[in-house]
Amino acid sequence: MDGFRRSIRLVFTKYRPLLALITGMGVSMVGNSLTAVAVPWYVLSTTGSAAETGLAGAFAVLPTVLGGVLGGGLVDRLGHRRACILSDVLSAIAVAAIPALHATVGLAYWELLALVFLRGLVTTPGVAARQTLVGELAEAAGLRREAVNSSYQVVFRSSFLIGPVLAGLLIVWLGPAPVLWFDALTFAFSAGIVALGIPATLLSVTTGTGAGGLRAYLAHIGRGSAHLFRDPVLTTIIVSLTLVIFVDSPMTAVLVPVYARTIFHGSAYLGAMLGAAGAGGMVGVMGYGVLSRWAPRRHTLIATFVLLGGCRVALALTPPLPLTLAVMFVSGMAAGPINPLVATIFQERVPVQLRGQVFGVVRAVTFGIAPVGVYAVGLGLEYTSVRNVLLVIGVAYLGLAVWLLFNRALSAMGKSPERQPTSEPARP
Repeated sequence: MDGFRRSIRLVFTKYRPLLALITGMGVSMVGNSLTAVAVPWYVLSTTGSAAETGLAGAFAVLPTVLGGVLGGGLVDRLGHRRACILSDVLSAIAVAAIPALHATVGLAYWELLALVFLRGLVTTPGVAARQTLVGELAEAAGLRREAVNSSYQVVFRSSFLIGPVLAGLLIVWLGPAPVLWFDALTFAFSAGIVALGIPATLLSVTTGTGAGGLRAYLAHIGRGSAHLFRDPVLTTIIVSLTLVIFVDSPMTAVLVPVYARTIFHGSAYLGAMLGAAGAGGMVGVMGYGVLSRWAPRRHTLIATFVLLGGCRVALALTPPLPLTLAVMFVSGMAAGPINPLVATIFQERVPVQLRGQVFGVVRAVTFGIAPVGVYAVGLGLEYTSVRNVLLVIGVAYLGLAVWLLFNRALSAMGKSPERQPTSEPARP
């Protein structure tokens, strides 16, 4: 019995930093989901204006792009652990200020927009910091990055399944303002558990080494961004991700709702289709965490795009509901490995002192191209049918798979590069 307890204590001590990071991320992401529902509802209930509600939503998205490009450099220069804690603390303050001002001196609409913008600006670097810490802590614990990144994605996806449902219940029970207080507490919890659970000494030798003023900071941003295009593997992946986000981000926002309405003539089918895709995504992520030890990365990525393209073509054929749900499940399952696979490759191929900037740029590209894709697909649906749009997207996926099949750069995807240096080289 004593031996078992010692083993449990040893495992907990060894994996405590990683568990603290993932737990904090999961809690804060649930809070993010709460705010994503509560802020629009708060604006709508206080102003009664759909236009002002939409503008508040835009102010939540715009700083994500700016924070990704500029905030990643701060993440690297502050240190990933410190940046993660600071981001959560500032996010908690920005969110708590909304109900606090509302309950005391009042909250003008422009002040709400400013706080929403500030929250998005300070939250984004925290996401980049966590993505860099996952790889570092996995290595420190002696675990495979693919497995840890898959676990990270399982918690990440689960939080976005739990958050909206919880937000709906809490808003009915308490109203939108108390829900925002709850979100602030989730950020505070995340900051606390990271501060207590991840020793500063574990990461101090590899991060936070960049000092200097504005010129040095801008130079660091340039080095991190340029690193993406010096490595053919990373360049190929970022181009592929851009295309994938462009054609896939409209699925939930536009295509599936239109499909459910025009093909099945009912909103109830929308939930069923999205639920099937979500369940498939969880299976895909967990399955990749187990099978990644044997699955070749290049072939996995190509197979993913082939399956996604095939599923889009299958949906264009408008199969009956049971087959449609099966196709949505397979589609979600096929997409599951993409994030952990890509995160692992970036963690391996980007020097640790540049990862915050690189992950920030990737996040900026993600959030920057997604609205463009949603608008483009929405425009396409005005001039043609949902079937034709799905066929075009399916062909785009299959074309991407063919391009990757003959792309020589990806031959190095499965090879771990030499260990990256843990400190930035001296500069004259």
